[in-house]
Amino acid sequence: MLLRNFPMHNARPKGREQTNNYVKALDIKQEADHLAQRMAGMDGHNRDLDSSPNGVALNYTEIYMGDNLGRGDVTGVVSFEGPKEAPEKAYLQADIVPDKITNRTLTRREDGDTVHYTRQFENKTTVEHMVHDTATDTISYFLRNEKGQFLKDS
Repeated sequence: MLLRNFPMHNARPKGREQTNNYVKALDIKQEADHLAQRMAGMDGHNRDLDSSPNGVALNYTEIYMGDNLGRGDVTGVVSFEGPKEAPEKAYLQADIVPDKITNRTLTRREDGDTVHYTRQFENKTTVEHMVHDTATDTISYFLRNEKGQFLKDS
């Protein structure tokens, strides 16, 4: 069963499938949030291809992406609001090639009280979506096929 309006904190997933989907949703969020913060921290770095403030563009640049992914090469852009050390809002579109892990595309987009995340692994047609409603602190986790159609609950 895919997650719909599930509590972000104090969640109690029921069953193996719901637990797996909850972990996948949190994994997407962690990966995208951490990558957006790391990329924003490179604003003004000599590898930053975007000379404007509050935006970073990287082309196959190796950065540390956290304990789960380690180091990897990133090609993409992030635009952010607030200080680069701790952005208040961030918009991410990146292709990442982690060391010894499957390549993936990540996106992060904020729309008011809602943060949208997507992740697609290389050679997979399914796209994972996670929506975090910060007003109610709930998440929803969806899957789409290669045609963009939502996959039904299993």
